[in-house]
Amino acid sequence: MQRRCEVLVVGAGPSGLTTALQLARRGVRVRIVDRNRAPSRESRAAVVHARTLELLQQLGLAKRALAQGRPLSRLRIVQRGRVRAEFMLEGVGAGLSEFPFVLALGQDRTEAILLDALREHGVLVERGCEVVSLDDLGERVRLGVRHEAIECDWLCACDGASSFVRHALGIPFAGGSYEHRFYLADCRVDGPVPADGATICPDRRSLVGFIGMAGDRRFRVIGKVPPELGDSPDASFETISAIAARDSRLPVSLSNPSWTSLYRLHHRAVDRVRAGRSGRIFLLGDAAHVHSPVGGQGMNTGIQDATNLAWKLALVVRGRASATLLDTFGDERIPVMRTLLSTTDRFFTFATTERAVPAALRSLLLGRLLATVLRFRSLRERAFGAISQIGIHYRRGSLAQEALRGGARTTNPAPGERLPFGQFAGGDAAPRSVMELADGPWFTAILVGASEQEQSKAQGEAEGLEPLLAWRRLATIEANADALRALGGAAPRLMLVRPDLHLFGVWALSEARRAFDALRRALR
Repeated sequence: MQRRCEVLVVGAGPSGLTTALQLARRGVRVRIVDRNRAPSRESRAAVVHARTLELLQQLGLAKRALAQGRPLSRLRIVQRGRVRAEFMLEGVGAGLSEFPFVLALGQDRTEAILLDALREHGVLVERGCEVVSLDDLGERVRLGVRHEAIECDWLCACDGASSFVRHALGIPFAGGSYEHRFYLADCRVDGPVPADGATICPDRRSLVGFIGMAGDRRFRVIGKVPPELGDSPDASFETISAIAARDSRLPVSLSNPSWTSLYRLHHRAVDRVRAGRSGRIFLLGDAAHVHSPVGGQGMNTGIQDATNLAWKLALVVRGRASATLLDTFGDERIPVMRTLLSTTDRFFTFATTERAVPAALRSLLLGRLLATVLRFRSLRERAFGAISQIGIHYRRGSLAQEALRGGARTTNPAPGERLPFGQFAGGDAAPRSVMELADGPWFTAILVGASEQEQSKAQGEAEGLEPLLAWRRLATIEANADALRALGGAAPRLMLVRPDLHLFGVWALSEARRAFDALRRALR
């Protein structure tokens, strides 16, 4: 049997589910297949960052995530059984995001939230469907899945680090593996580790971390596998429990495990994310990049990959943009991927090295460095921007450059930057985030300080783009002062916001024609 769809998503992890959901909400006929017969109970990813919560809010899912997760309110550094430093994290990103914290929420729960939302759009994950063949036919792609062949116009490979699609295409996955193996456990932990925070216990030859999750004393425990376990492919929970207690040098007791795992970490990436004879195949998430767990970046990055690609692919599928728009997926995401890979690799190597001098420096400086970062506002904001991913921008991408050629402002905020966070007065006078203005599936035109007549004139300049634009006005009143300050002042202007909550550009109201001409060129 052979069935055809517009887009086929392979892999039902966070990046695959987000891709399918973002396409389905834009009316694309999408199928999603996964080789596993049921959602995985194991959950390597443990945190959801502010940028991901902003994107989930756009989908109407942030409240579900907050209800099932737990904000991490503190970070504790323990060495030789003694607390060397403790840092309060609650509201560390205050004024930068509606979600100024790190949310402890396992990958399994994140996937469940996305699955429910996808089901609400009438799309079900087809389980037990392992891809066994791939034929790139130029104008379409054919995959052999189980007892059928599926033809699709576009293929999104979200099938993990061992991606069948990537292997079938022969795309290199350059990088390497870290020297040490690690264990993971989802379990109850009793003892002197706070349930509302993360406790890190670094030593020269060991490393243990306890991350408080939602539930009564539930923790994600991660640590280096000691040499005495050799190359054993697995270990009992009792063994892992004993290792965690010994290496942390804390009187902790581990019990009631949901699952355990031993694994090796890698740092690898592809050199391109669009492939195939006609460029109809895309690599996202772990299929495109894997890296250390430093900062909990992996799952969040995959969700951003999906969010960046989906609106562009949906426009192409619906005939509203040419296929050249899809080149901007790699144009924008590959620099992010490379920066993330290099920074997490350097930090993880420093955090896990057993070499005497770096290990001694780590013991001496780690707490002091963190204290310095958190003490000074500018350093704290930069650190939160990097870890939370709200600092990611596409200023050097071709879409941003097209906006600049069309006369967009170069600063405050610039094309390609994330739509800044600010609060304005909602209809009930309660403060609302500016990002709530851009909750639709396509572009949003925010008119700052414009009258109804000025809006009508601007709409007249958007001929042919009307179905892709939602119009919002932000009045220059005192109740909106915070939002106006975040958006660059009270001067009348037109802001075009991309569907992924990044700015296409900002123009003076009198330049509306140039703004929409630039958008038309970007979609050609």
